[in-house]
Amino acid sequence: SKYEVNSEEYKLSTNSQLHYHNTFSMLGRLVPRINSIIFTDQPEVVELALSAGNNILPITKTNVFGMPVLSQMFIQAMEYSSSFFYGFTNGDMLYPRYDLIRNLDIIKGLIEQGELDGNVLIIGSRRNVLYLSEYIVQSDEDIYGLAEKGELHRPDAQDFLFVTRTSFDWHIVPDFVVGRPAYDNWLVDFAYHRDYTVIDLTQTLVVIHQTGTDGTTASHWSAHGLDKKWNYQLARGRLDHGTIEFAQFVSGFREYKRGDTRARYWTLTHKQRPHFYFEI
Repeated sequence: SKYEVNSEEYKLSTNSQLHYHNTFSMLGRLVPRINSIIFTDQPEVVELALSAGNNILPITKTNVFGMPVLSQMFIQAMEYSSSFFYGFTNGDMLYPRYDLIRNLDIIKGLIEQGELDGNVLIIGSRRNVLYLSEYIVQSDEDIYGLAEKGELHRPDAQDFLFVTRTSFDWHIVPDFVVGRPAYDNWLVDFAYHRDYTVIDLTQTLVVIHQTGTDGTTASHWSAHGLDKKWNYQLARGRLDHGTIEFAQFVSGFREYKRGDTRARYWTLTHKQRPHFYFEI
């Protein structure tokens, strides 16, 4: 199966150019299993993304401050290509190819077998790695190495998400914008209160945030007034169950040893339901 992942990209600075190079290259390595779409109108970003094997779509809807609207990107992605999963990631994140595809394949299998509902929201926490001034990421092993140096981010920030085509009706989702806080918390809260399948992949998917010299929440601090509070106003307080702790399912690993034989299982655990085990 092929999956789609969308990446926002609305500025290119000297501080971030290497990070974007790493992310675009990583996304290009996911092809053909995962196809990426970079949303941008900047020629230098288009050139960088295309050279790494990514697809490009224009940003067609923003708020009054010029920030891209998340729901419109999902609508465009679903019109662009037919896929089982659609995802979003910030433009400075890194994922190991093997782990990302393995996690999505297992969850897809559970949905197809009827073990999980198709209205799924897949999230997880990132690991912040300090400024990579000259570090070129070329493989999964590079990402694993960086993860050992990283610190797990706080639970109220989900920098990536995956959904199925039916998870959300993006035409009626409020015009939340990326690059500002709270859009992710609203989605988690919405899914939680409707008993969607919300899955936390933190334990089985290494996700690296390339942290620049401007810190872990740079885009948030650069905004002020209504620009910064845009998503909060649209959310209208519906954020009470919007952090990662409220995911009903948590993935993990469990190891078994019988004599000289060792087995490692990918597990999916629900607080009040049976466990699912898969040997890897």
